[in-house]
Amino acid sequence: MIIETLQRKTFDAIADTLPFAIDPAKVTVEPGVSYTVSPIKAHDYAAGVMAAFGSVVEHIGRLRGLPSQTMTLNRRRCGLLLNSGQLQFLNGYGCLMDTWPIGPDNGTYRAKDGRFVTMIGLHPHLRDALLDYFQCSNSAHAIQAAVEKKPVQQIEDEMAARRIPAGIVRSPEEWLAHPQGAATAKLPMVQIEQRTSKGDNRRLGRARARPLEGVRVIEMAHLVAGPTIGRLLAEQGADVIKIQPPVGDWVLPLWLDVNWGKKCILTDVKSRSGKARLIALLAEADVLVNSNSPGPLRMLSS
Repeated sequence: MIIETLQRKTFDAIADTLPFAIDPAKVTVEPGVSYTVSPIKAHDYAAGVMAAFGSVVEHIGRLRGLPSQTMTLNRRRCGLLLNSGQLQFLNGYGCLMDTWPIGPDNGTYRAKDGRFVTMIGLHPHLRDALLDYFQCSNSAHAIQAAVEKKPVQQIEDEMAARRIPAGIVRSPEEWLAHPQGAATAKLPMVQIEQRTSKGDNRRLGRARARPLEGVRVIEMAHLVAGPTIGRLLAEQGADVIKIQPPVGDWVLPLWLDVNWGKKCILTDVKSRSGKARLIALLAEADVLVNSNSPGPLRMLSS
């Protein structure tokens, strides 16, 4: 049973969106010390999310003939999964051996008006754009000197215009007063829209070992969130095909972390042959994991 309030609240928020019931009585969450000191209860939130995910997996497994199961989670490990790159090792060495996670182009700085802005220069093209905007070198001292020349709202607006990820550090009240925050507050934690197709008669049979055996997934996603979904589906037996361009801007530790268990195809979907290949793959797929902006997929109908 999930007894911690935030863990159960998170579990219930997800369960309420599902078209079937999941049973919290099958889940036990062991206590575990947080790996970072923060007023945000990330570990309890993560435990609730993973409890719901595991419960959905268990439900699908029973539908496909697998035995009923219970689940035990560890609070600390659930929180660590929010930064799972640190759990990856090669030959005994952590994959996060470089300085990129704590580089000066990934940080929070005080602006001219005393407010703070957080920016991300994780990928080389983002780093270069960030440094070009501030006209400074990639050191904490140089970036801070450049940031404090402008008020924080100007920085956020100008960096957004250049498509550089950066945002003002806002209080919860300020965020809810922002148009994006207000719009987000109206949405549920998980939103599911069910669509039916008259020609969709494919049915999955009994599973031998894992719940998602036979499910075909096309993944067109980058960085962390989308590829993590693909990894979770692959872990449960789905056949996940990751499509990415031949030349890209990847961070190797993150790529290694989120792409286990997938088949990777390098192709330029903007080319004629790449577009044809993508359309053929999508025609045979059950699931599309997509983190692209709306524009790129519109080309498939042209």
